[in-house]
Amino acid sequence: PQHHGLEDLFSEIITNPAEWSSENPNRLNIGRRLPASEPPHGCTIGCLANMCKGDELEAYLAKRGGRDAWDKVVYVGDGGNDFCPLVRMKAGDWGLVRKGMELDERIREEGDKVGLKVVVKKWEQAWQIEE
Repeated sequence: PQHHGLEDLFSEIITNPAEWSSENPNRLNIGRRLPASEPPHGCTIGCLANMCKGDELEAYLAKRGGRDAWDKVVYVGDGGNDFCPLVRMKAGDWGLVRKGMELDERIREEGDKVGLKVVVKKWEQAWQIEE
């Protein structure tokens, strides 16, 4: 965001830590959000051991007045590990899901089984999210 002058558009970016290599300036070293030395978070939905995006979403909302402080939560994703936050969202929230990707497939296969309540809106190109 800083490189493109977008930092004022984000209140927080939740991601794995990363830093440019001191030996090779063209190499970005990406670390783990939860260190490998710590026990995995224990998510049963199928998140990566490194980060439970459902936990991250809940922590983000809790720091900002709790879930009930928001009329609607909108989550954008395409990977299979984006399924967990969608499962935790309420009816009326939106899941903006990239068509044909792993998240789209998981919703088709598992959405009804887990009682997915979120309104799913599919997109293929980033400009469709803006619309």
